[in-house]
Amino acid sequence: MYDLPAEFHFGLLGWTPKGDGVWPDIKEEKIPDYPGGLNLQHSIEYWLTLDLLSSRFGDRRGPCIAVRVMDSREADVVFVPFFSSLSYNRHSKVTPPMKESTNKMLQNKLVQFLVSQEEWKRSGGRDHVVMAHHPNSMLDARMKLWPCVFILSDFGRYPPTIANVEKDIIAPYKHVVRTFENDSSAQPVAINCVAKKF
Repeated sequence: MYDLPAEFHFGLLGWTPKGDGVWPDIKEEKIPDYPGGLNLQHSIEYWLTLDLLSSRFGDRRGPCIAVRVMDSREADVVFVPFFSSLSYNRHSKVTPPMKESTNKMLQNKLVQFLVSQEEWKRSGGRDHVVMAHHPNSMLDARMKLWPCVFILSDFGRYPPTIANVEKDIIAPYKHVVRTFENDSSAQPVAINCVAKKF
C-alpha cells in the first residue's frame, strides 16, 4: 500500500496528519466517519484502507484476509489508497478561480506518482489495485491506469479495453448484497506498503 499524502484519502474527510505522518493512528485517535447518504454505497474505499491499516495489529478482532507488508517484493498486489469516489462526489466541480477541479488535479497527481514508481514499472501496473467504485470516479485517470486491477461497482461507462472481467473486481453496491456468515479464505493475500515520500 502506497503511503500517499492525506489529500488522497483521510484528508478528503477533513483529517489532518500530525507531523510527517500520512495515516491516522487508528488505535489512538478518532478517525473521521465516512459520510452517510448515497456516499455509503461507495464506502469500500474507506473500509479496505482501514482493514489494511489494522492488518498487522496483534490484538485485531476478526479475520484479516489481506495483510500489509512493508517490502513490495513480498506483495501479491500493491494497493492504491485513493478515495476516488469521495473525491468525485465532493470535488468534481471547478471552483473559480481554479481552472480544473480538485478531483481532476488529484487524479493527475496520482497518475504521475504511480507511473514513476519502481513497483509500477516492474509490472506495468498489472499488480496495482485501484478503487474506482463510483462509475464516474477516475474518469481522467482510467485510460492511463488501465493495466491495473480496478475495484468497480459495475462495468458500465468503461470500454472493455479498460475494465473487464479478466482483470477487474466487481464490488456491488453496499445495499445490494446480503452479509455472508462465516465467510473465510484459505490463504491470506500479502499487500505491499510502500513507504515513500510523494
